[in-house]
Amino acid sequence: MDLISSFPDVILQHILFFVPTQLAITTSVLSRRWRRVWSDTPSLSFDDSYRPLAHAARINETLDRYTAPKMTKFHLKTRMYHTVASVADMDRWMEFVMSCNVDNLSIPLRRFELPHSCMIPSCSVSWTSLKKLSVSNCSLSDETVAKILCGCPILESLKLDHCPQLRVLDLSKSLGVRTLEIACSRFVSGSMQIVAPHVHSLRLWHNYQLPCPLVDVSSLTEAKVDVSCHSVREIINGYDLFQFLREMLEKLQNAEKLTFGCTIIPLLSVAEVRGITFPMLKIKALILETEIFQCVIPIIERLLQNSPNLKTVTVHANTQLYGDYPRFKFEELVQTLPHNNTVSIDHCALNQAEWHTHHMSGES
Repeated sequence: MDLISSFPDVILQHILFFVPTQLAITTSVLSRRWRRVWSDTPSLSFDDSYRPLAHAARINETLDRYTAPKMTKFHLKTRMYHTVASVADMDRWMEFVMSCNVDNLSIPLRRFELPHSCMIPSCSVSWTSLKKLSVSNCSLSDETVAKILCGCPILESLKLDHCPQLRVLDLSKSLGVRTLEIACSRFVSGSMQIVAPHVHSLRLWHNYQLPCPLVDVSSLTEAKVDVSCHSVREIINGYDLFQFLREMLEKLQNAEKLTFGCTIIPLLSVAEVRGITFPMLKIKALILETEIFQCVIPIIERLLQNSPNLKTVTVHANTQLYGDYPRFKFEELVQTLPHNNTVSIDHCALNQAEWHTHHMSGES
């Protein structure tokens, strides 16, 4: 017998945990020893982007043979069309993974609403082991989200990516949710209010026309925010947006780490020119994903002046488009401002490819 096959099942299953399920299943042909090792692996991962109908049958067959009593992760990437058969399949898969007490569920649906079992108001949701939930491009009502949250008592992380029907996200009763990520599309019919008093980490990207008001984010320790804008005319005419930016900073003023996306600093610059004042901040770390041009220096200076506890300033910038303001002048500006501690400046210079990857992936 080879050395790997002599390992106990728990080690072999840990190895297969990092392998796509269809590839893990092929190990069953190696020998009698490997025949059922994959079926107790605590993770299932499927990608049916290319042959969705064929993959639906394979997923059903895989679940019929799966025997692990506890599932830590279920990942599905799908492009199936919204048909009666595919919805029935999705219902079955959701019921199955929940019966396995899944911890981490990822189902990025772009042609589906949530399965019927989750959309019927009289039906309760019981996902008692789920810790991380990501929902993409789904028509979720306030009632549906409230029902999901009620059925996820140990949820720790929530990501909502373009859910156009949601009007109020109320996490006040979700005591364990510490991480919240929200992306709001421009193609929605109204703005969404965020009530998240227990969240520590927030990532928020929203459209300039319909910003997401932060009603309660009193426990935040870090936040990353950005706004989608498409022309100077829209920026100049968006006075309500500027007021929103001021109110947003007031809600974020107790966070220790703030990251501003590439459009926030120019918007704040226009807001200050229009006479809008900004609150004092308690941040210790400031990250700017922007070019350092002469026109944005006044608002950066204002942010630094309003941050007496600041210790680090990090600038993510493209080395080929760094801006017209010399780095040494920016460093001198920071060092001349009064602070309780010496402020260090980290220029995270990126080349063209890195800059594109950095912003597409949402890294900070």
